Amino acid sequence: MNKKVLGSLVLGLFFGAVMLPTATQASERESNTGVGIGFSSDDPNTIIPGPYDKALSLINKPTAFKFGSENEASALSSVYYQKVSGKQYIAIYEDRDENEQTNWKLTAKMSDLVSTKDSTVKLASTLTLNSANISKFDLDNQRDKETGNLPSTIEKLPELTKYTEDKVTGATKVSLEAGATGSSPIMTGTKPGTKGFAAEIKNVQLAVNSGQQKNTSGNEFTGNVSWSLEDVI
Repeated sequence: MNKKVLGSLVLGLFFGAVMLPTATQASERESNTGVGIGFSSDDPNTIIPGPYDKALSLINKPTAFKFGSENEASALSSVYYQKVSGKQYIAIYEDRDENEQTNWKLTAKMSDLVSTKDSTVKLASTLTLNSANISKFDLDNQRDKETGNLPSTIEKLPELTKYTEDKVTGATKVSLEAGATGSSPIMTGTKPGTKGFAAEIKNVQLAVNSGQQKNTSGNEFTGNVSWSLEDVI
């Protein structure tokens, strides 16, 4: 089974002095997105370099999930909403020959949110998101005119159009518990053909478990959401 993983930073919660952040070679299939509170980033999305040619690749990911800052953690469980300018996408490109194409799935999991001051201090929390809105795109106009090959990277995602078929699906609610070993499905494809598919990542929330005031005061927490794309044979 061919598998690749990338990640996105989960950028932080900052409590009075608490920040929460969260936090590729053949075609990339694994990556990370940061998670946290109190971090900044210029662009909500990050292009993942290829090669994309004749491959199934992760091509774009959210740069970071950011939740602002708080004076203190609540005695009760609290939900923090991501603060981001612009839309975020996780995107895949299929460029393998038709007889080599397979079903595929994209999953995600979140690492522990760990204090930058003391690695034994962790923040119990769950990240939720919606990936149900699927768009399509193509890179054909970026192929080399002589070889027909795709470039090794692009500047940004091209224009997206709504995907109306049922061969690629997302999820209306995905829950990623910090530090959990299992992964959750983000997007699945049933041999949808040669093109790109992008799931908008929206309604991103971080729910922090109750009773953690002692752990959070004056701490900054960091972690990652890891994205993993693999063939389903």
